[in-house]
This record gives sequence, C-alpha cells and structure tokens, in this order.
Amino acid sequence: MRSALFFLTGSTVGAVILVPLFLLVHGMPSVSASWWLVLAAFVVGIPVHELIHGMTCAYVSDNNYKSISYGVSLTRFCAYCRYTRPVDVPMRYWVSLMPFFVLAVAPAVAALVGGWAPVLLFAILNFGGSSSDIHKSFTLYHSNRKQG
Repeated sequence: MRSALFFLTGSTVGAVILVPLFLLVHGMPSVSASWWLVLAAFVVGIPVHELIHGMTCAYVSDNNYKSISYGVSLTRFCAYCRYTRPVDVPMRYWVSLMPFFVLAVAPAVAALVGGWAPVLLFAILNFGGSSSDIHKSFTLYHSNRKQG
C-alpha cells in the first residue's frame, strides 16, 4: 500500500510539473496507439529500474555484482535490488537516484525538447516509480544532518 501511495504521489507531482510545460511548448498532443507501448515499456522498465540500481552499486563499490541480489516482494508489490555490503553515504545517493535520472529526468527532457508526448508519459510514470527512492534519499540526508 505504501509503495502505491509513493507511486501515485510521484506520478502526480511529475504530471503537475511536466504536462503544463509540454502543453505550453508543444500544444495538445494527438492520441495514438503509441500510448499502449508506453505502458508496456513502463512494465518492462520496472526490472530495468532495479538493474540500474544494481549496475550503479556495482560501479561505486569494490565487490562488483557478487553482493547484489534482485527479487520481487509480493506482499509489498514491488521489485527490489539488495546489496549486502556497506556503501558510503554519498554513493548511496547515486545508487538510489540513478534510475530517476536515467528513466525519468532524461526522458522528460527529451520529451520536452522533441515534443514526444508518449515519452513524456513514460517519464511521468517513472517519476512515480522513483518516488520511493527519492523519499529514501531525503530520509538518509536528514538523518545524516542530525547525526553530524
């Protein structure tokens, strides 16, 4: 339930920010069959999101892929990437936020520049998909400020 709430909140925030910008620059898009491809790409994007976490973690750590595992929690209805070794706090931000930059920010910029409404929808959905990661990064940041 909590992950669904994060997804809805993140998607709403992404839509409130991106849709007016898109409409201001490009006007109302036409509806086509490519919208269904966006939803299919989003479903495929869920494991890609977790793979980006794992690849980033392997890049910033010294143990590469040996300590990374992937899975799906059916009780929480979410996929996950787990790293069993400690990672420095600054690197945790990169590991946590990299899917947001790759799957939400970059497609949003491409959609706004190129006028691609389906890519904008993909970016909005990934804003929602990354909202839990953003929340965890803010929580980590605030907990470190209180400690140090």
